Amino acid sequence: MVSKKKAALDHKFVSNCSIHPYQKLLALLPRKHVQHTSYASWREAMIQAATPLLKGNIIKPRYLEAMLQRYPRMHVSIFLRETIALPHESSHHGVNGVGFSLLFIKEGIKTELGLVHCLVLIVSDDAFKQLEPLKCLVELAENKTLLKACANENSAGKAYQRLLNEI
Repeated sequence: MVSKKKAALDHKFVSNCSIHPYQKLLALLPRKHVQHTSYASWREAMIQAATPLLKGNIIKPRYLEAMLQRYPRMHVSIFLRETIALPHESSHHGVNGVGFSLLFIKEGIKTELGLVHCLVLIVSDDAFKQLEPLKCLVELAENKTLLKACANENSAGKAYQRLLNEI
């Protein structure tokens, strides 16, 4: 059963374009889907970011396996504003709905574009349902200062709170 607060946020997400983009993102992003780590390799980061989606049965293990095979190393084509890595795979590899997870990496992952401190997974069994979260994510990707500050926090809870404070 969906809470009244969640239903209200969902309604606002769909119907009100004047809402702050971070609020729209957080309406789709449960606190348990925000993670934080000091260090991770590219592979470890993808696995860690996928973990809440696997636990929630939003993706199947074969989705993660396909994504790991597709991106054995970070590629510039999956970056958003050179600040957020967005690895992805086709939904036919095992997507059971819409899900979103975010991983902050304090030390960052070295890329040819510099250090990346944020990895996001957006999965959907309906490509159109990804469009609004992607638009909001572009806004977040432009705020390099906020992304770095979230990565520098000591926990996922504090990083999530920092995002909330920006609303």
